[in-house]
Amino acid sequence: LPICYSFCTLLLTQKTMAALINAVAGTALSAAGVARTWNTGICGCCEDMGSCCDVYFCTSCNSARQCNAIDGKEDNQDMCLCFAIMVLNYQVGYGTVAMILRYRLIAKYNIGGESLIETFCMSQCFNLCSICQVHRQLTSMMMWPGGTCCGTTRPGLGGLVAMK
Repeated sequence: LPICYSFCTLLLTQKTMAALINAVAGTALSAAGVARTWNTGICGCCEDMGSCCDVYFCTSCNSARQCNAIDGKEDNQDMCLCFAIMVLNYQVGYGTVAMILRYRLIAKYNIGGESLIETFCMSQCFNLCSICQVHRQLTSMMMWPGGTCCGTTRPGLGGLVAMK
């Protein structure tokens, strides 16, 4: 059984390995007290117009893709989650979804540089820009959430783990 397990571990795909490396790196960095930083600013939407248009025109589906990417399921569309986010957006607005996405990414991958209050303010005042920033951060960490309408082509692979 241990030999089979070792062989199966070698069969992991590159994107699964990248997600695993990012998860381990986030945990190790957190344990060491070292934090990552955001790769782009909150207003860096022009750097990736495809994902920006996706967030603005297909917010619910793109947010569902980002939730899946944070959980390690890259380029995965879950229509039930998309519908749940659409109902949540209708009830409480985009700010709540932006705050959930932003906080989950910060907590799981140890992204520093802002307090809990700053996370709240960024997601409430610049909600769609915040969702775009989370998408760009996931993409730079090799966990591309995928595109729904506009940014459907995966960006080029730069390296296994982009850390800043």
